[in-house]
Amino acid sequence: MKYSVLGGLVLSAVALLSGCLGPSLPEAKDVADGLREGWAPCKMLRPVGIKKTNGIDRGDFYQMEVEYRLEFVKDVAKEDIWGQEFPELIPRDFPSTKEYFAAMEPQYKANKRKEQFWEMNCPEPAFRNFWQFSTLPQFKTVYGKDVKSGDGFDVQVVFHLVKTEKGWIVGR
Repeated sequence: MKYSVLGGLVLSAVALLSGCLGPSLPEAKDVADGLREGWAPCKMLRPVGIKKTNGIDRGDFYQMEVEYRLEFVKDVAKEDIWGQEFPELIPRDFPSTKEYFAAMEPQYKANKRKEQFWEMNCPEPAFRNFWQFSTLPQFKTVYGKDVKSGDGFDVQVVFHLVKTEKGWIVGR
């Protein structure tokens, strides 16, 4: 009996020291569910290929760099997702304000169509999150074009994680 208790204590100590009771550093899976949940309202996009690219312990939090592909899950016409391109209209080029506004009507309708598309397919906050990536060079591979299912672009993000009793959670 004395040896089995001592053996159990030794095994527990070895497990603690070797890290067998849980990872000491967060992994991509610690943010993957949150990423998927955050993009879930956006019916036309999903994050895929989520991987940790780097990380550093900052003392009170762990900074983790993650890369993933934001992929379209359905075909979308460029007029719906990006809107239509129209020539610039200058009010002074029209004899009256009424004629200027009449000439602008197709633009207003196209913008309304685009707004309705986004409201139905990718509402806030996912909409705002999508557009934050518009400055990335990879974004240009899809912008202004018809989008096909499987098209997408790679993004890199940084998470700050905090260790809790139940594992790692995204903080701050």
